[in-house]
Amino acid sequence: MEIIEGYIPQGKDEYIGAGVSSHQIIEHKEKWEKVVRLLS
Repeated sequence: MEIIEGYIPQGKDEYIGAGVSSHQIIEHKEKWEKVVRLLS
């Protein structure tokens, strides 16, 4: 994996984007208050 511009992951398969996949966050769907609380 390579990091572009200091924060964008690019995998060997040419995918560019987030370092997490949907199966890692699906249980938190509709729970954005968790993110807001952690970032506040």
